[in-house]
Amino acid sequence: MVEAKDVSAHIGGSILLDSVSLSVAGGEMVALIGANGAGKSTLLRVISGELRPQAGQARLKGKDIAAYRPRELAAHRAVMAQSVTISFPFTVREVVQMGGGDRSASSVAAMVDEALDAVDLSHLEHRVITTLSGGEAQRAHFARLMVQTRCGEGEHGAGAILLDEPTEGLDLRHQLDLLKLAQGCAARGAAVIAVLHDLNLATFFAKRIVMLENGTIAADGPARETMTDAMLERVFRIRSAVGRMPPEGTPFVLPHRIETR
Repeated sequence: MVEAKDVSAHIGGSILLDSVSLSVAGGEMVALIGANGAGKSTLLRVISGELRPQAGQARLKGKDIAAYRPRELAAHRAVMAQSVTISFPFTVREVVQMGGGDRSASSVAAMVDEALDAVDLSHLEHRVITTLSGGEAQRAHFARLMVQTRCGEGEHGAGAILLDEPTEGLDLRHQLDLLKLAQGCAARGAAVIAVLHDLNLATFFAKRIVMLENGTIAADGPARETMTDAMLERVFRIRSAVGRMPPEGTPFVLPHRIETR
């Protein structure tokens, strides 16, 4: 579904990505983790088609991401950026409805209702989005993505969903709700890639962890193989105690000492 092949990106003399290759199949939910500046958001921007790499290629459904026209691309992949700023007084419902693109309000009304209910915002649908809290606005943008994804599925089947810190500003309940919704998208065949800073949420929801370090992939595999004390010390410079939750053996992380660099 999604592929980055030998991708390199840099700004001036700073290397953001160094020959990174990643392939994600439909039905997978993958968490990108790593320290600040490791290249997570840059990789997501390359995969989404927002950033053209200096070397290598990003492909979506076997086609160079740069070959898609904008409307066509929006039907095959949906992106939730790290931060979205809306300056105009759109209501929450109007923002969510934007996920339908140029479709009429009536044709996507049922999908908008479903998405608002899923993110627990039905009661705020007529509020101007700039009056919401940061977490509420984050949920509205995810609802918009859900509508976009549903419209794309209807035309072309499952596509890719790219999330950059989607749980930022959310309380614990809504963090769990949002990632459960993302899991549901993967269950319908989407390739879901999410940048996450909460390692425990990453291991709980993603079947596969991709750990970046200084623009390269340091580890790629199931959580129980990648989330180890040695790897966390290498990537984050912390001492941690990685435990296991029965019965699946899902790792959980309890950092207890910061290593000096």
